[in-house]
Formats: sequence, structure tokens, C-alpha cells
Amino acid sequence: MALLTVDQWANSVNGKYIDHDGFPAGNIYQCHDLWIDYLMRVAGGTQAMGYAPSGLTDSVFTNFPVNGLDAKVTRTSGTAGIRKGDVVFWVNGSANYPYSHVAVALAPPSGGNVLCMSQNPGPAQQLNLTLAGALGYLRPRNLPTDPTPQPDPQEITVKTYFNRDKFAPTGGRTVAPGAGFYLHRTSSVISAADNVIGGVGPYSLTAHVYAEGTPGDALRVFYVVQNQNETPLTNSPHFVERLVFDKTGRINANVEFKWVAGLGDAVFLRCEGDAANTSNAKVTVLGSDAYLFSVA
Repeated sequence: MALLTVDQWANSVNGKYIDHDGFPAGNIYQCHDLWIDYLMRVAGGTQAMGYAPSGLTDSVFTNFPVNGLDAKVTRTSGTAGIRKGDVVFWVNGSANYPYSHVAVALAPPSGGNVLCMSQNPGPAQQLNLTLAGALGYLRPRNLPTDPTPQPDPQEITVKTYFNRDKFAPTGGRTVAPGAGFYLHRTSSVISAADNVIGGVGPYSLTAHVYAEGTPGDALRVFYVVQNQNETPLTNSPHFVERLVFDKTGRINANVEFKWVAGLGDAVFLRCEGDAANTSNAKVTVLGSDAYLFSVA
């Protein structure tokens, strides 16, 4: 069967109830079914490639790649760069999607929202969805190159912000299963958090995590965005990576996150132990490099 373009696919499912697995019995028309349909009919994948390891759709993103999915799509953490055809995933437990969510972007984001083809509640339909709680997106490898015209060459300046947690190198930060802490330059209090950016604009951030623990246990790394002009203050966690201790009991990792900071945005780096970990972990380095790009 010939693959469809994004527009052809969107027109074919709009207003219809899509099901591919008959699960769960009480409500078989889930957002995950729409993702499976898109994967098979646009990206050229198989139903098995779209399997959610935890049973919740966000685990497709957090456990990427599974079942050879990386042969058909690429993965990007954060919301910067979303365009038509990207598959956006929202984290389990977010305010708007307590059981996670997935939808297909039909246009670039605007004003903190993105126009998507989405299912549940209701049939497949175009909805303008908030990006609060979005983990990132998967992009089919066969999507056409972004046709957006490129601006004339201009000088790009880069401003850097380097931050390191003070207490991780001095004996390590102990992280119990299900617990965590924020990067802080001066305080050992686990709830204290330092802003790792310093201005408005597009950022490339890299989190550095060195840790010791039990082989097979894992740490989760989040960049948490908070707009400090809002009342009350709310946190929007953006999952970056799940890091697994190797057979020697070590994690030495550098993971990237992209974000376009608006006026009042602060960004904090958080490290958590998996709730299923079998023992405490010790984080010896938690750092963040943030690069702010601007046109001179």
C-alpha cells in the first residue's frame, strides 16, 4: 500500500474513530490508536513498532527506541522545532493529560499551543493543544525537508551559561528510589533550584550526569520550566532522558534539550531515581550547559 502524505492522512481520519488493538475494552478509541495509524500509513512502520512498553503512550517516547522504531522516526526532546507531521507526546501525570497523550502536529506551534490531529476524547479531529507537559516529538524519516524559506545569512552570536551542582562532587548526592533533587550552586536542600538560563530566546541545553548505582537501576533527567511572571507559579517538567546504570554500576551521560525561552521563563535541572530502583544511587556530577543563540 502506498504511503500517504500528512495532509492525505489527516483528511482520511478526520471525524472518524480509529482503533487498531481493541484495547481497553471500555474505550477502544484511544490517542495511541491514532499514533499507530499514522506510523503505519505515513511513516511506513508496523503496529509492533509503536508498542508502548508501560501501557501508557508516553513510554513510546521515554523508552525510545523500541522494536526498531528508530528506523522510521527520529526523536527530539522539548518543543523547539515542531512542524507539520511531527508526533508530539505529553508526559503521564501532566495537568491536562494525567494518563499521557499523543497527537500529530498539523502546523508549527503558536502561542504555547499546537494544532494537532488528536483522538480521545471524541473521534480523530483537529484540536489546538497546549504544549504544557509536552515531552518532545518523533519525526518520520520520510517527511519532506522543511520547506520554510531560510533567511539571508546573518552573524549568529552565542551566550553561554554554565552551572554545576556544588554538592554532587563532594561525596555525591544520594538519590533514593522515587526521590530526586535540583541542581543548585550553593544549597544542599533538595528542593532548592537554580535557574540555568539567563535570557529570552532559543537555547540548546546539555545536562551532564555522572552517577554510581546498581546495574539496571535508572535515573531520570528533567528540565523544569517555570514562568515567574505567572500567579500562581506552575512547573512544566520536560522529560529529557532515562539513564540506565551499566554493568559496572555507572552512568556517564550528556543529554541535550532544546527550548525557546519566553519573557519570565526560568529553567531548572532535576535528577530523579526510578521508583522501581532496587537501591539508592549516588550522583557525583549534575551540570547544565546552556547556549543562547541570537542574530547580531
